[in-house]
Amino acid sequence: MIFMNGDGTVDTGKFGELNQHNEGFRSLLEFAGDQSKENKLVKVETTRKVETFNDNANEEFSSDQHEITTNGTIAASTYSRYLKLSTGVFGFTVFPLVIFLLFVCTFGYVFLNVWLSYWAKQSFPLTGPQYQGIYISIIFGTITSLYLCMCLESYMVTNSSKFLHLMSLDKVFNAPMSFIDTNPIGRILNRFTTDTDVLDNEIIDQLKLFIHSGGQIVGVLILCICYLPWFAIAVPNESD
Repeated sequence: MIFMNGDGTVDTGKFGELNQHNEGFRSLLEFAGDQSKENKLVKVETTRKVETFNDNANEEFSSDQHEITTNGTIAASTYSRYLKLSTGVFGFTVFPLVIFLLFVCTFGYVFLNVWLSYWAKQSFPLTGPQYQGIYISIIFGTITSLYLCMCLESYMVTNSSKFLHLMSLDKVFNAPMSFIDTNPIGRILNRFTTDTDVLDNEIIDQLKLFIHSGGQIVGVLILCICYLPWFAIAVPNESD
């Protein structure tokens, strides 16, 4: 082995000879041993930190999984907040406006057949064109009110979807890194793909079906009660 001393001289010999007679060579070996021990300690400490982080991440992920799988009824406050976000420029006046338009289109839908019976029986002293004009007016009013009602419903659902999307986006952008580390990226993307599609498309279809079908059922019941008051006995009430 050839070893260069700090003063520029060179010493040659076997490993044992240099270790026995050369002080600089022994110092170099001791320094290398100390460095090896320090590297092992750093490696062990790093391993412990990684294991601790993984344990904490697994705990957070498990709690997040528990939160996702929790089921039950939706709180009334959730519906209330959803409706508040849907008002837009109309404010809370949009709700009575939708109810009024729903009443008009339901009345037109129900009364259309009633007016046909009046026309066939000539119940009023009107001419044929007059009966026809009133019939066309009822059709026009029903279609117009139905169109405006559906436009307002679409406007409300779109507003809610837009604000919920922006609020979710803001929450994700300002979330800590632990949220990104402990939640799969696919789950986060689903909030802006599948869930957004539900808010944009499925909810509006179900809402329209519920509102208009319910309005027609109520309108038919009222018409039956007007023609046959005894029919009200069959309508369930609180005392039943």
